Amino acid sequence: MKYIATEYEGIFYPSDPQVLKEYIEKCESANTDFGPDLSMLKIKALIVPSGDYVNAGAIALSAYRELAHRKIKKVIILGSSSYVRCEGICLTEKDGFECPLGNIEIEKADITKLKQSLPFNVNEQVMKKQHSIEVQLPYIKHYAPNAKVVPLVIGKNIKFAEVADKIAELVTEQTIIVVSTNFSHYLSYDKANVADKISNDAIMSMVTKDILEQGEASSINGLAILNEIALLKEWTPMFLKYSNSGEDQEDKNSVIGYSSFLYFED
Repeated sequence: MKYIATEYEGIFYPSDPQVLKEYIEKCESANTDFGPDLSMLKIKALIVPSGDYVNAGAIALSAYRELAHRKIKKVIILGSSSYVRCEGICLTEKDGFECPLGNIEIEKADITKLKQSLPFNVNEQVMKKQHSIEVQLPYIKHYAPNAKVVPLVIGKNIKFAEVADKIAELVTEQTIIVVSTNFSHYLSYDKANVADKISNDAIMSMVTKDILEQGEASSINGLAILNEIALLKEWTPMFLKYSNSGEDQEDKNSVIGYSSFLYFED
């Protein structure tokens, strides 16, 4: 089988499997302010940071912990490309991803279905060089160890409602959608808090136009697509947690914002 090699282990997250597992468990147990028990909710989607585990891990885990003990068989990941230009929605024909906690297979049947229509297209270079998909894989392997993934790198020149229709067709009872995105970039600490509050409120409004025009995020198109899917499926968003990279650093002149949300089905 052909697996996509890791590019960012040891940079965004620990490369040693035991250290990585212990880091996730320690980070989760050290944070007791995650909120009420949500185990009875029918969770259908998450918004989580695409940042490194040191700065963004606690925010990501505030969402991922809600997948524990659920029978998740498929995770559709909506990411963005930071290093290679991506037109439309970029796919891979590889069989899976390498991951320190164990390789993760791709749901090939879904890839075959998607690539039959525009704007979905195979672009191996985009998939190899992105980090927004890769950083989610250890979390997914930890909380949904038997799940396959459908990695989608969201690019430019797409019609959100049409793309949402195609992705929504892949959603089953045991599917979770994950949007991998950071929020504001390189603002001062105080300005980031203001900008990210506007973005968070836009997500809660469930108005795609507001998300696109008022939101500030690395995968703003992924957020718009998720919102369109949520409208189709009648899912409800819930804000979980916010922070930025200035919380634990002396230099607060240039920070990155991180938010987490879940969507649930009534």
